[in-house]
Amino acid sequence: MTTTMTILSVSGFIVAGLELWWIWLLLARHRRERLAQPLNQKDFQKELDRILCQREALTQDKKEPA
Repeated sequence: MTTTMTILSVSGFIVAGLELWWIWLLLARHRRERLAQPLNQKDFQKELDRILCQREALTQDKKEPA
């Protein structure tokens, strides 16, 4: 492997890493913005039901003997 190929390979990995980091930042920002918006009645009820089901599952797991 020549020096030029090594430099190109390293540069490619750096660019790919930066692109992945940039995409992760965009997704994190989108998630924050989506969570900052108030829920409508239907979505609120759906989220509440999901939380209560998780809570029930956790309490049932604690009650069952190991």
